[in-house]
Amino acid sequence: LDMSQYRNLFGTTRVPKRGRDEFVSVPTSRHIVVMRNSHMYCVDVQQSNGLPTDPDQLYSTLTAIASNPSPPPPHPVSILTGTDRDTWADARSELMAADPQNALALEKVESALFIVCLDDRESADTYEVHNYGMNRWFDKYLQLVVNGKAELAISFEHSWIDGRTIIPFMDRIFSYTNRYPYIPPSYATNLLPLEKLEFYLTNSLKDTVEKAQCKAEQKFRVFSCETVQYLGIGKRFVKDKNLSPNSFTQLALQMAYHHQQGVLGPTILPCSTAAFLHGRTEWARPGTMAAKDCIEAFQPSSGTSLAEKRQLVRRAVSHFSQLYREGMMGQGFDRHLYALKSLAEEEGDTPALFRDPAYYKINHFVFYPSTIGSEALSFGVFGPLSSEGFA
Repeated sequence: LDMSQYRNLFGTTRVPKRGRDEFVSVPTSRHIVVMRNSHMYCVDVQQSNGLPTDPDQLYSTLTAIASNPSPPPPHPVSILTGTDRDTWADARSELMAADPQNALALEKVESALFIVCLDDRESADTYEVHNYGMNRWFDKYLQLVVNGKAELAISFEHSWIDGRTIIPFMDRIFSYTNRYPYIPPSYATNLLPLEKLEFYLTNSLKDTVEKAQCKAEQKFRVFSCETVQYLGIGKRFVKDKNLSPNSFTQLALQMAYHHQQGVLGPTILPCSTAAFLHGRTEWARPGTMAAKDCIEAFQPSSGTSLAEKRQLVRRAVSHFSQLYREGMMGQGFDRHLYALKSLAEEEGDTPALFRDPAYYKINHFVFYPSTIGSEALSFGVFGPLSSEGFA
């Protein structure tokens, strides 16, 4: 499988530019940035000889930062990473021009190996995704979010990296920390050198930050997250029936949505194309005619026998499994059409196919599910593709 994404797992960020962002990676980086109440601290975690810094000192340094009672700054620059990209691009240029110290602070943040976000809250819920834009730097490709109960969440910037790269990274952290819980809670030692990153804002920048805060409040308040653990059946039961748990779950989601709305839910499910060099994903669509036939057979008035229902379930699940496998091997159509559409738009001439209402309809999705499996995970979450959608 393609391994190229791992090269830029650390020290990488997305820099805002008008019209199109820039991908920046710093392979020589030796530091992390720790965020606490939207204050930012630069901490070296690698020595000049390439060895990691002393774990005892790192523990004490993180403890000292976490214990700092300073309230959030009145105008946190990090909130700008959650606003629209052109606004942030303009603000970043103004920020760098306002004071030389701002440019140095930005360089430290953007070149960091990753960001550690230390939060107070003790519940694992929606806030870990966005925290209303506070105590996050969304441009950073890797953020480790630790809440008040020492539960870890990983937030990653999706434009260049996929879940298939992050999951093994999470598994390695989970396995290592279970085998080597290194620092006892009462341990104390000298702190590592740390640098607090300060930003100096003009009145114009303060106004931009305040507007971004208002937008973040409005945007994130309509985003909600619920977790449900269903213990009735699991993947072992489904596998024992020689069916794919993933495809079976997609059929169940379609059936539930049809029960509520009376129609199939327009859905795409990403499937990895890592079998190809630099492969990312293709889309597979669970809302097939086989799924429709199966769901209609489960309606009370259908008169379908139990044996026929079983057969229809198997047919619908097997059909989508085949589509999913074909997508993984480059046989899908969505990415191909999207690329053609993007190229046509750059030339200023969009073909009639892409202006057809039917094309818009098949690309307006209610469901954007994704299946991830790991013992290290309680759940995973990302944003829906439409205002009325689910993910």
